[in-house]
Amino acid sequence: MTSRIETGKLQIGDDWPGVFIRGDSALMGCAPALRALLSGNECVLQRALCDGPLNLLESANAHNETEAQKIVLAQVDSEKGS
Repeated sequence: MTSRIETGKLQIGDDWPGVFIRGDSALMGCAPALRALLSGNECVLQRALCDGPLNLLESANAHNETEAQKIVLAQVDSEKGS
């Protein structure tokens, strides 16, 4: 069974944590708010919605105490398909 990865801090193996943004979050919230902010046409709500992606990016700090979702990747043998 595969777990659904949620928008948030994500760590793959022993690599540094990064961020993952689900498509629905990106298309319905982050992208429109950031586009409006960059064009100078944002409303109060869109300006507030920009705080979420900023906090998400800052959460990738490896020294941040926020727990990351973790993924362990299985190594794929590239010669099996040949």
